[in-house]
Amino acid sequence: MILGHVRLVTQWWPPEPVTLPLWIAQGLRDCGWDVDVITGVPNYPDGKVAPGYASHRYQREDSQGFKVTRTPLYPSHDTSPTKRLANYISWAVSASLMAIASHQPDVHFVYGTPATASLPAILARIFRRTPYIVTVQDIWPDSVVQSEITQSSPIARIAEKGLTAFVGQMYKRASAIVVISPGARSLLASRGVPEEKIHHIYNWIDEKLFYPRRRVTTIRNRFTEDRNEFLILYAGNIGTAQDLETAVRAICLTPPHVKLLIAGDGVEESKVRRLADAIAPNRITFLGRVPQAEIAEISSVVDAQLVILQDKPLYRTTMPSKVQAILASGTPAIVSVGGDASDLINGAEAGMTASPGDPHSLAEAILNLSKLPENERLQMGERGVAYYQEHMSKRVGAARLTELLIAGIGDREKKSRN
Repeated sequence: MILGHVRLVTQWWPPEPVTLPLWIAQGLRDCGWDVDVITGVPNYPDGKVAPGYASHRYQREDSQGFKVTRTPLYPSHDTSPTKRLANYISWAVSASLMAIASHQPDVHFVYGTPATASLPAILARIFRRTPYIVTVQDIWPDSVVQSEITQSSPIARIAEKGLTAFVGQMYKRASAIVVISPGARSLLASRGVPEEKIHHIYNWIDEKLFYPRRRVTTIRNRFTEDRNEFLILYAGNIGTAQDLETAVRAICLTPPHVKLLIAGDGVEESKVRRLADAIAPNRITFLGRVPQAEIAEISSVVDAQLVILQDKPLYRTTMPSKVQAILASGTPAIVSVGGDASDLINGAEAGMTASPGDPHSLAEAILNLSKLPENERLQMGERGVAYYQEHMSKRVGAARLTELLIAGIGDREKKSRN
């Protein structure tokens, strides 16, 4: 039975390496929703338009099993604040035209990163009375004005005022607001967002890829044939927020048998590579951008996985999606993030935590984990899997989103009758 028609509004969609919108769409479809997608021309993370696409053209396609409409944008993802905002705003405007003019779904579901992605749903609410639910992946305007891109820049002051007013409208007009960490819920409530509107639901991951796997020696041997080496995997973007320079410096403070694998790319990659070559030669391996399926395989043969972000208030209320992937894979986590992410790992007893931005603290966490007997590390991984299944799984999250979507449609029908 089809529960209704949901349109996912997201600036990012495969082939871009942002997998959460796809996982959300799959979870909702599995619950019985008819899902289609409005998204942008693929250009993330390097600002280059993917082959087969044009930045100025509307395009319809079948992608990942969903009907997808792509709308134009200004392609950019560099350190220029003006160009980055032009990327966000240009897509929001072109997607709004499509959202208003097209046949309306029963409800829009907005992947609210960046927050400007909610503009199509806001305008469809105003002009077509279509309800929407927004999932807030990071808090705006904080994530803009606290970033290296706009910090200490005149544009930061302008952006903060404009974005504060914009997200106020986004929250006001939404039927429900989904946040991904307890701290985000408290923060929005402290800013006057009605608590009854705010719902804490963790993101989930692709459970067909990320699950406890048997360790395959031939996969591990691609990185080391020394059984005594302690391998740590970092998988994700290499940007300013990720603070991988701290990870490189921490590796220098650990014994030679500790090695770090970095799978990903981004604007800070060359800088991190230069630092690694200078102070940690032969200790850090850069794998480049790696498909998710391969990341899942590598996860099964490493001894720990790293989550790291800069020491900023913004990141204390976030929950990086790699936390869920690590827990579901059954690998111990090393988390150098303040706030919710560290609290979760400590509460689940699924790894070690370190003070963000502190190489010595991170090195200590790595050493403490590496010194544990293998059976204790295995038990950490098992506790992580249990925590994921109970609190973060697709089964749990998609069911809760379904309740909110049904409630949003119900509110629209009530208003139509009045």
